Amino acid sequence: MTSDLNYILGGWEYDPVDETNNVRKIIGIDGKEKIQVRAQFGLLQMEVEGRPDGKRPYGRKSLLEYVEDIVGDYKVAHNRNAEGFKLDAKVVEEIREEITDYYQRRVLFFQLGDYAGARDDAQHNLDLIAVLKKYVDDNQLILSHEKWTPFILMDRTRAQAVIRIGQKQLARAIEEIDSGIGEIVEFYREHDREDLIEKSQEIGVLKNLREQLRQKYHIPLSDKEILEKLRKAQQEAIEEENYERAAQLRDQIARLEGKKLSS
Repeated sequence: MTSDLNYILGGWEYDPVDETNNVRKIIGIDGKEKIQVRAQFGLLQMEVEGRPDGKRPYGRKSLLEYVEDIVGDYKVAHNRNAEGFKLDAKVVEEIREEITDYYQRRVLFFQLGDYAGARDDAQHNLDLIAVLKKYVDDNQLILSHEKWTPFILMDRTRAQAVIRIGQKQLARAIEEIDSGIGEIVEFYREHDREDLIEKSQEIGVLKNLREQLRQKYHIPLSDKEILEKLRKAQQEAIEEENYERAAQLRDQIARLEGKKLSS
């Protein structure tokens, strides 16, 4: 077979306008699915299963699996306690590279409409960030990755919500979005940055998605969303010194909260 890439790229021109036309799935000579990305002057290829580069670090499916194994071995040797375990610099750098690779594939999965793949790659990176946070002492390095947690949570939530829609589980799709928003809010609270909750672009994206799904599929408001709207209206009434309106809203909130407690 010729080594000339034109042999592979014939009939597949690079599209500078629509990126979705530059991504496709193929079956490789090993019989496994691959993702191919058409670049302006060539081609990139990733594995669909396992690591994007197809490698097996330390004989494992991924570095995440490797770390889980060595932590397990450490616990066995230390009375089921991982206290004191730290990752060496080489593995930490490899983890950082794996995070980048899984992020890049996640973007492609979204373009291909493979939402299960996007969801799983997002979760993989959340798990890797948790590993860094737990077993690395370099706070600056941890923060450089942890700051992306809201974005990754947003991606995982978007993917899972679309999966639920495909399964005709409309109410569950809204629940997935509410749960994702809650996780992002909790992240900001854990880091004493509640001031960022209202400004969060990730929360805004998920709220817009929730509204789009609600309008498209005529999904009624959940009790949680109703409470959210009532509390916001109550706060606005207080700020406007409309205390009668605020009291009415307080009573509505109390009734709805009582309904939730009794159900």
